[in-house]
Amino acid sequence: MLHQWTDLQGFLSNADETEQPKKAHASPGREVAMSRLPLLLAICGLCIAAPAEMRTWNFRNGQTMEAEYVRDLFDKIIIRDEAGEERTIPKDQFVLSDADVEYLELENPPPFDLSFKKSIEQKNFSLIRGAEDRPPEWRGTFGVKVEQKGGPDFNHELTVEFFAIGKELEGNRYILLDRMSEKFTPTRANKRTLEFNSKRLVRMTDMWGDSLVYSRRGEQYFGFLITVKDPRGKVIAIDGSNDWLAQNLENLEKLGIRNYFDKTCTRTYPTRPKSYIGNREAGRL
Repeated sequence: MLHQWTDLQGFLSNADETEQPKKAHASPGREVAMSRLPLLLAICGLCIAAPAEMRTWNFRNGQTMEAEYVRDLFDKIIIRDEAGEERTIPKDQFVLSDADVEYLELENPPPFDLSFKKSIEQKNFSLIRGAEDRPPEWRGTFGVKVEQKGGPDFNHELTVEFFAIGKELEGNRYILLDRMSEKFTPTRANKRTLEFNSKRLVRMTDMWGDSLVYSRRGEQYFGFLITVKDPRGKVIAIDGSNDWLAQNLENLEKLGIRNYFDKTCTRTYPTRPKSYIGNREAGRL
């Protein structure tokens, strides 16, 4: 895979913003994205978790063998037999059916460049008559761009999905702000590129109660995860802001929009509001 890391961008943006792969850096007051290595290990974990498929391979000499595909090596295919022994065999010794050819293509996907897009603007109601006391909102939209970077034609329908993640302003819970998926077959006609944006307008707030006991509720943008799956449902490309999102993809996929969850991507309740006795400014300290 190509460019499988991005850092966290700032919370507030006044223009369309694309999160491109770059070196991670710390951002004051924010949970910092992990190093590239853990995310790559998480990606490998998704592949390792899939059970090996034993296939019947036919050879030109009339023999057959039950073996697991390991990888291509130039003009050879490496397979692992039932005894666990790896064998490197020239491709011209195989009799490959159409199903075999498709299987080998799916097992050797080309690299994809994944970019997450977000646009977040603040909406202030202080100048709107009758809404002066309404707290400000941060309104965001999210999208993704996927581009095949080199490699042969890959004429298979892929499923591209993104997850936009928020976090409580006070608390350790996360929120699924938005998610969306699209089908995509990379061809020369579409320049092997897919770009789409969600039509959902996500509202994020920062609210304080109006009483002697103040409590703060609200959320902010936190991060993202993008996955590309082949027709079998196998992840062939992934990118995200935090490794634990990739590691818990199966749980993340079970969540609905606006669901709260923890770092295992298990649905949970919001954090109980923290109360401050006195005025708002004292509570903010």
